[in-house]
Amino acid sequence: MVEEAKILLIDDNERSRHDLETVLNFLGEETVSATSSNWHSRTAEETGKPAQITVAIIGVCEFIPLEQLLSDIHQWEAGTPFVLVDDHELPEFFDPELLSRVTATLEANLSYQPLLDALHKAKIFHEHYNRLRDFDGVKD
Repeated sequence: MVEEAKILLIDDNERSRHDLETVLNFLGEETVSATSSNWHSRTAEETGKPAQITVAIIGVCEFIPLEQLLSDIHQWEAGTPFVLVDDHELPEFFDPELLSRVTATLEANLSYQPLLDALHKAKIFHEHYNRLRDFDGVKD
């Protein structure tokens, strides 16, 4: 059985999370929709393994600091790229390892082509990371 690739959608604003999930579903994407405080349990419920998540899209993040959230996801699955939606201020001392996983930053008022480009770029990152991991080129 082939496990379906999924997008982890984290947004603490219920309305914007619903709207983004609707757009992703319209594009044919399978999503795991969660908040910054329950993403881990929601993902465990809906996926077979962490590598099944091809990208984490992060919207409004109110419950946990953004850097902590990205760090937690990175520790859970190092191959997960991040797409940030909304005005996220990344401090200049932001962890370079985490920063290298941010493959796109999008405005909250999403438009179709930038979203498709961001998803494509994140999925390519995920595929390359897993290919390298399969050849022991990446150490977890």
